[in-house]
Amino acid sequence: MSMTMRNTVRTLAALGLLAVAAVASAQNAPIGPGYELIDPPQPTAAPAGQVEVIEVFNHACMACYDFQPKVEAWLKRKPANAAFTYVAAPLGGHFDVFARAYYAAEALGVAAKNHQAVFDAVFGGPKPKNNLTLEELADVYAGFGVDKEQFLAAANSFAVNTRMKKTAQQLVRLGATSTPTIVVAGKYRLNGVTAGGYENMLKLVDQLVAQESAAVATQ
Repeated sequence: MSMTMRNTVRTLAALGLLAVAAVASAQNAPIGPGYELIDPPQPTAAPAGQVEVIEVFNHACMACYDFQPKVEAWLKRKPANAAFTYVAAPLGGHFDVFARAYYAAEALGVAAKNHQAVFDAVFGGPKPKNNLTLEELADVYAGFGVDKEQFLAAANSFAVNTRMKKTAQQLVRLGATSTPTIVVAGKYRLNGVTAGGYENMLKLVDQLVAQESAAVATQ
């Protein structure tokens, strides 16, 4: 083989490796702008002048547990006009049990202050406990000083049953099928895959809140 042919073969081989690397990089890159558009956009519950940001989560979700410290850090520096709320996702199986427990705690006014504590009770030990029954979750909350009987009554109440149904319908409209997912302004849906990681999710949230704020200001 001549020197020229050898150089040509080497060049083609190098180009081939570059092509493979480019394909691998593309497969690992965020999809599009880092979020998905919700069509049609959904109404929000944010007060006038604020932009709704919701995290679709579940206490049975280990990824949510891993994401929570980043959310807590973001909440300390979030845009002033970002109205943030948690939505516990009843996505079936144990997710339904944990969502029901969250809404029972919410009805009793103890959800927010025990949010991290529940995560720690489920994932803080040597083995995950994300298959707890409602009775066992009532015991978890009892450990925080919540009356167990009141908790179970709230969990099985008409109000919580209604909340579970409405939330399931809301998630269908939002196209939120996994946790953690963040929805901004009822228009943009983000998760770790679309955003290319959890850190990027929260950076994109800031950008989208600013974008929505600017759009409202020009109306």
